[in-house]
Amino acid sequence: MTTPNIDRFWNKILIIPFHDCWEWLAGKDKNGYGKITFNAKETRAHRLSYEIHYGVIPNGFFVCHKCDNPSCVNPKHLFLGSPLDNMQDMILKGRKITSPKLSKTSVKEIRHKYAQGNISQIKLAKEYGVSQQVISAIILYKIWHQ
Repeated sequence: MTTPNIDRFWNKILIIPFHDCWEWLAGKDKNGYGKITFNAKETRAHRLSYEIHYGVIPNGFFVCHKCDNPSCVNPKHLFLGSPLDNMQDMILKGRKITSPKLSKTSVKEIRHKYAQGNISQIKLAKEYGVSQQVISAIILYKIWHQ
């Protein structure tokens, strides 16, 4: 059974044979994520796709993309992740993330301290008020390319 709201969702998707991503054709936000008003509430299209296919998204969870295509709504490409999972996924895929808590000087200090070999990433994270994943990405030059 379909509802008018769900029919609106399906009418805004382009599914091309032999192409894995299902492209969202309607409105998108500045980051390329599809958006739709559903049950009088604006939501991201990939989150709605996840809910249609798998059920309710637990509070505090992200719907992440295996394909790294923000306009994709293919449920086979979507998975649930905690905020930490989402950050690790971004780092592993090499997407550029930065932390407003850090300056260029702080980044140089972090790399220098870590290179000396007497401080862990976890201790650096606590000292600079960021996650260990951010410290790792800085050390590996995945973010803050200087």
